Amino acid sequence: MKTIWVALALVPLTACSGNSSESGSPAAGADSGAAPDTGAPRDAATLDDASVRDAGAPPLDGGIDAAASVDATFDAGTANDAEVEASADAATDAGNDARVADAAPPTAAATPAELTATTATMTGDGIDNCGPNGDDVCARSLLVPGGTFLRGTGTRAPATVSTFRLDKYEVTVGRFRRFFEAWIGGWRPSVGAGKHAHVNGGQGLAATTGGYESGWTATWSTNVGRPKSNTVNPPTNGTFDAASWNQAFSGCASQLGGWTPTAGTFERNPMNCLSWYDLHAFCIWDGGFVPTDAEWEYAAAGGSEERTYPWGDTLLSPGYAVADRTFAEAVGGAWRGAGRWGHLDLAGNVREWTLDQYELDFASPCTDCLALPAGNYRVYRSPPYDAPLNGMQSTERSAYWAASRLRNIGGRCARRP
Repeated sequence: MKTIWVALALVPLTACSGNSSESGSPAAGADSGAAPDTGAPRDAATLDDASVRDAGAPPLDGGIDAAASVDATFDAGTANDAEVEASADAATDAGNDARVADAAPPTAAATPAELTATTATMTGDGIDNCGPNGDDVCARSLLVPGGTFLRGTGTRAPATVSTFRLDKYEVTVGRFRRFFEAWIGGWRPSVGAGKHAHVNGGQGLAATTGGYESGWTATWSTNVGRPKSNTVNPPTNGTFDAASWNQAFSGCASQLGGWTPTAGTFERNPMNCLSWYDLHAFCIWDGGFVPTDAEWEYAAAGGSEERTYPWGDTLLSPGYAVADRTFAEAVGGAWRGAGRWGHLDLAGNVREWTLDQYELDFASPCTDCLALPAGNYRVYRSPPYDAPLNGMQSTERSAYWAASRLRNIGGRCARRP
């Protein structure tokens, strides 16, 4: 197996197995969120595998096997290489355009239960014109019936999730812009907000380390809008101002079809360069919460169907995922790759933060559980737009420092049923 070193700063590439991460991780049990963005990998002795996917600040890897590997390290000895390479070549020859040439079917009207988000009542580019036809509410949230499934690869672990809703689309630039305006205007999450209040009698998710999820913590607000450098534009009255936000987002996202200081041509694209704190605060403001690692994979794998890809078990192209590309594209364009319950871009476009902190081995059993081991590396899911088509597996999983900004990480919100 070969490891290819990519000299692009801040582009996390997932190795076939093992872990790597940034230096300067917090002390055991700490959750300060102050991210020293040094880009140096942690001591290899603390990792299961010192393979580094990025010459900058590498993410952790969730023990993904070769079949589920999504990035530049590729096992030429994989049994299905010929089939995979033929599929990839065919996709490349066809342009691998995630927006298929034939017209998408009409979008069914949303029900009131699907439109509970704050932004669901708003209008504007990237707010009420999502999907392949540009006629769907971008904050539409689809029901995911609860159940039990086996998650991960290799030694798989059972997990049970209660019924919940998951947004059909990733958070768009247009939706996030409204949150940005609210934040600059003084809105802040309430302490304890953002919990899965519909489970465990209102206490929320059961933490794998004991107790229940905390919801939003007041000190986390100082991490929202944080520039990559902690020394640039320090917080004003404990929070970052509009100039800091624009510096944080524009430098990372504007050249890649993301954030611009004023509304531009990318409002329907997924909001990238989000830190975990940014997404968490956004989801609370929008009336939801961040999905757990188990919830996210359950939706992507089709629950008990345990699909290899969100759309099924066959590698198909083009039009099923935004993959093998330089930039992200408008959310929902790859309509053929819809998941079992209608969600789009569960593979491709941007990676998506989940609520959990990283742990190599899944907790078992897990019933509406939340992993909260020591440290502050949060799990993200979904292979991104710059991953190969053959890497679009539902089980793809890695992690990064919660306060980091990477050009291919965004997310979506979940909601109570």
